[in-house]
Amino acid sequence: MENGTFAIKFMDEMISMEHPIFSLMPKNKKIRKYRNKNMIVQIIPSLYGMATVFDKDVWIYSISKLKEDLKHGSTLNRTVSFVPYHFFRSTCRDSGGRSYRELEKSLSRLHGTKINTNFHFNISRNTTRTEFNLIDSWKIIERKNGNLKSKLIEIVLPIWIHRSILNSGLLQINPKYFKIRKAINRRLYEIARKHCGNQSSFSIRLEKLHLKSGSFSNILSFKRQIKLISIENDLPDYEIFSDRFCSVVTFRKRN
Repeated sequence: MENGTFAIKFMDEMISMEHPIFSLMPKNKKIRKYRNKNMIVQIIPSLYGMATVFDKDVWIYSISKLKEDLKHGSTLNRTVSFVPYHFFRSTCRDSGGRSYRELEKSLSRLHGTKINTNFHFNISRNTTRTEFNLIDSWKIIERKNGNLKSKLIEIVLPIWIHRSILNSGLLQINPKYFKIRKAINRRLYEIARKHCGNQSSFSIRLEKLHLKSGSFSNILSFKRQIKLISIENDLPDYEIFSDRFCSVVTFRKRN
């Protein structure tokens, strides 16, 4: 329950599910270029490093909360506020002091990571080049009620996320997503959720999956990872299969 009134349905943004915007590696400070046909995306980290798939939890939670507020009659704007404890509980995190410090680092990486691209990203189809942050700004508000202190996080999301919410550019995800502890497994879940859609299965060549995943490993190491993940087969909602040579990978909805 959020604020004691309703449970959030978690929503992910489809462009970030399609393309590897978030890093699978912690403390990554290298500029990464992703090219898919005519689309070019440069992900530029800050001094704090590039935003990771685990930092994305803040993003998903904020988007989901705005979408839920809209459904309950609120006016949609780009500013979302939440109590850290609610975020920790909803995303299967500990609520101790370390989690608060890690949340601040996540906010800094999200704000510091820049996307430079020739893709319109729900901004303007006439745009030939654009650069933006994953969140526009953030702040922590300390509140006092007698001797009690509490904190509130306030985030301003970028305009393209605002338009994604308005233009139905979101997909609902399984809350068990937050229990996935391996970065590559989280990314594979996103790809499966985005591309299976209403289909029962989706197949992709290993080389294309490697590109979409944003993996920093070489193709042979990536192939070994996929084989192991297909043996473990513990992703929420989807099973992973590969052919004999692991040249084609298939995601199939669980019954």
